[in-house]
Amino acid sequence: MGHSAYRRPMHEPPQPAPALSSRVAGWVAWAALAAGFVWLGTGVFNRMTGPGTPDRQFRDFYEFYSASAAMLRGQDIYSAGELGYIYPPLLAFLMLPLALLPLTAAGLVWLGLKLAALALALRWCAAECVRCLAIAPDRSLLPVAAAVGAAVLVDKLRPEMNMQQTNLLMLLSWVLGLRWLDRRPLLAGIALGFGANIKYLTLLSVPYLLARGRFRAACATLVSSAAWALLPAAWLGWNQNLRYLAGAFTGLAQMSTPGETASGIARVQKLETLGVSLPRCMTVLTGQSPTSPAVLCLLAATGALFFGALWLVYHLHGQAMFISPWANPEPSRRPGAVALLEWVGLIAFALAFGPQTNSPHLSQLLLMTVLGATLLLAPPGASDSLDPNVARSRAWVLGAMGILFLGITLPPSSDSARAAVGTWHRLAGPSWCLLTSTVLLARGLFVWCEARATRPHWHARSHPANAHAGSPADARPHTTDMPATHR
Repeated sequence: MGHSAYRRPMHEPPQPAPALSSRVAGWVAWAALAAGFVWLGTGVFNRMTGPGTPDRQFRDFYEFYSASAAMLRGQDIYSAGELGYIYPPLLAFLMLPLALLPLTAAGLVWLGLKLAALALALRWCAAECVRCLAIAPDRSLLPVAAAVGAAVLVDKLRPEMNMQQTNLLMLLSWVLGLRWLDRRPLLAGIALGFGANIKYLTLLSVPYLLARGRFRAACATLVSSAAWALLPAAWLGWNQNLRYLAGAFTGLAQMSTPGETASGIARVQKLETLGVSLPRCMTVLTGQSPTSPAVLCLLAATGALFFGALWLVYHLHGQAMFISPWANPEPSRRPGAVALLEWVGLIAFALAFGPQTNSPHLSQLLLMTVLGATLLLAPPGASDSLDPNVARSRAWVLGAMGILFLGITLPPSSDSARAAVGTWHRLAGPSWCLLTSTVLLARGLFVWCEARATRPHWHARSHPANAHAGSPADARPHTTDMPATHR
């Protein structure tokens, strides 16, 4: 593929007003999103204010609240609660103000924060897909893409809200990392470092950033991870904070060790009892620990197969997947189509191979599902139905979204299918489907970019939602950023 074939500047005459059908689609999407938020919020509100024990009413939030209350009283945060607090001390430290409130009031504040986090995640996921793909959207594209992306993941967003977990914080960390990756790499590192002190997964961005020559963002991620980890020392003191950090890391390391967890150590649930990850699958199949040579070899072979499939997709479209990070020391200031795809792939890889991954964790795939919706809703050109590449792209993307939806939704969570669900999760069915859908989505995105490059009448333009005042890069023509040699 020639370099210029994928770089089309954004000079375009003023756009006509959106058609009535487009405006109606936008109104319907906004209405669907509002109804979804009411549905999610009402379910959690009824649980919190209804009868039951605190750990059943408030689920994981009860563990966070108990840890913060223990920190406030100078007690062990890893001995508080029912199931136990399993994170580094940062989250309990940040929630100290909530520990001053009664449990119900604190839970309702947390619910409001979770709904706000979901709204921001939807908005930023849609905006980043539009910006990175350099699409000229009408006003309906962002809400419709957000609504469709959320609908694909509704089976995971609902348990995320019901269980009151922290996966939406992780999602915001991923999305802000992408949003600031080129324009403000230090802020991107700070966002990723925050996520690393919740569920560790964003640390996997460091080798990717180094491989792509984004050294400032990689260094910022490492430094900010340490800074976030040490921040609770302002309340706890240096020695107590270090003991809590050691307890968090020891609990994670012992998740594959049978037996009770000692006092002062995070009570991380054992790997063989819960999760949809590939490490659990390999552990079940081999009957050995996750750190055994057999399990590690199987995981390495699976990772090699995944990257080999992606390399083949890159090769089919004339893209270089593995290049020296010093080949282009100044990457583009705006992440383009390939960078967006790789960020989605990074999240998918982290979830599939993360040993702690369970069903609600898959709500972090919202960027992936919104990307798929954007590719389906914004085809290149007015007469796109005549372009065979557009039909091919839609087929690949629909296949990716269909496999992902079925893989994370089926078998249904019912009493009659409980055994089937358990078997599917032990064999990491959702993770296998996730990796497969990532490869198919990559194929669809490359075909979409090729279809766009061959339509001279289709130009992208800046959208008000994507404007960033004060940045020198904003004056530059926006592109799809899909050169023949990846940055």
